[in-house]
Amino acid sequence: MKKLLLLFLVTLFTLSNSYAQCEYSLLMADTYGDGWNGNTIDVLVDGLVVLDDVTLDNGYDGSIPIPVVDGQEITTVWNAGGEYGYETSYTITDNIGTSVGSESEADISTAIVVACQAIPDPPSNISCATADTITCGETISTNSLGSTATSEGIGCLMGENGVWYTFLGTGFEMTLTVDASFDHRIGLAEGECGSEQVNIACVDSSIATETYTFESTQDMVYYVYIAHYSSAGTSTGDIDITLDCATCVIPTATYTIVDDCETSGGFLIDVDITDLGSATSLDVFDGTTTIEITDTGVEQFGPYALETEVNFTITNNQDTTCEILSPTLTKIACSPTNDDCSNAKSFLSLPFSDTLDASGATNNAGFIAECGFGMNDGVWYTFTPISDGVVDIVVENVDGWDPEVAVYTGSCGTFTCVDSVDDGGADVSETISGMDVTNGVQYWINIGYYGGSTDSQEGLFTLNVSGTGLSVEDNIIEGFSIYPNPVNDVLRFAAQDNIDEISVYNLLGQEVLRTQPKVLNTQVDMTKLPTGMYVVKVKVGQQLGSYRVVKE
Repeated sequence: MKKLLLLFLVTLFTLSNSYAQCEYSLLMADTYGDGWNGNTIDVLVDGLVVLDDVTLDNGYDGSIPIPVVDGQEITTVWNAGGEYGYETSYTITDNIGTSVGSESEADISTAIVVACQAIPDPPSNISCATADTITCGETISTNSLGSTATSEGIGCLMGENGVWYTFLGTGFEMTLTVDASFDHRIGLAEGECGSEQVNIACVDSSIATETYTFESTQDMVYYVYIAHYSSAGTSTGDIDITLDCATCVIPTATYTIVDDCETSGGFLIDVDITDLGSATSLDVFDGTTTIEITDTGVEQFGPYALETEVNFTITNNQDTTCEILSPTLTKIACSPTNDDCSNAKSFLSLPFSDTLDASGATNNAGFIAECGFGMNDGVWYTFTPISDGVVDIVVENVDGWDPEVAVYTGSCGTFTCVDSVDDGGADVSETISGMDVTNGVQYWINIGYYGGSTDSQEGLFTLNVSGTGLSVEDNIIEGFSIYPNPVNDVLRFAAQDNIDEISVYNLLGQEVLRTQPKVLNTQVDMTKLPTGMYVVKVKVGQQLGSYRVVKE
């Protein structure tokens, strides 16, 4: 029992001999384990204060006896004079440990009428050798009053005066749930009673219900000991134990949303069955379509329209009570073309401006932690100055999300932080001012949700970059983008009108590639070209554009 500070205890009144006499208890609890921090309680019997300003000095729990007789009325007064009252609670129990009233940071104003209970016979399951058997689906209610049990070889530090139970493993998942009128611990072990027992778990995660789930071994003998959580504790009272048993090994699966915007305008979902569990076949159902699975591997579902909420049910065909449910899966918007670093949108001149809806951006590279506390992967831009200079980067017109902006040097996956900013909250602009840039160094701008641990959705914004250090070209096609830059293999093009012609020249002025795609989006394979700088000339309608591209 934890140390109790009794600030004031009045002399208890003389009990009448004409009524049954017994002892109720005040049980005090603190979820943090540091006592009541100056909060106190008064306990009154028939309006007379019998416990005055009592408190829990430290620890998680403690108790004080309350001598009473039949018919008397118990009330309480909560004295909120300390701190952290939300951590505190208290319970009044009768003479056999049954809760008859409880509160937290409040009075028990409706009187508890004393009714002294007949003392039950001591439990018989007071040792490992005399443990009561509990079976799957069964709930057993008992009272540990009068027990002389100890924890024996259960392998947990816990109190005396508990009760013992035993059961056989099924070979599947089993769950123990224990409620008690006192703060209790569950000890679980396997094997024979005594020194041969092997501890599996010591469960004490709360001051209320304790639950433990584990994979059992078929026909293994398990033992459970339930008692006060503290090795010095001797509290007894009501105990309810329930044993729930799965009838199978549940399957396991992971789910991946796959962008299908170019083909269907929506998305697909890959369901990866990593373990069939105890099934020989599974039904995977997305609410519309069912596919039978007989082996591990990936099965693709869809396509689904954007914003469709998809939930999968995966059922064991040999035991339909055994199934798993997926989280809700959806894709709000198509991923922007510069969703990942390798497809960063490059710009060759200043000022540069781009308005983008990044709602469909994915955290495909994970959290980027090179700057500050990290951020979501978001969307990407890149530029390479042709002279030393200074640039300003502004992200504005933010709608419905909280952005962070970071600038790196290096290459995709191996960044060095140059600068970052996350000064505002949702819908607030972010600015990096006066950033020095160096001739010939490639810079990467990452715009994403500010969190470095939570994958959250980006949204609308406008990026404005101004300053010196980049060339100013007159022949830039409006609404046209070329990426990635630098490029390793495939160079992609996107325009608002059909791209009529693409020509690629080396620095000697020699044409090395030419194509006439006549489409809005196309690509050129530069795999076989030597590394170096190239000039790409593009014709879109009556507009001509020239762009520098680095082949790595």
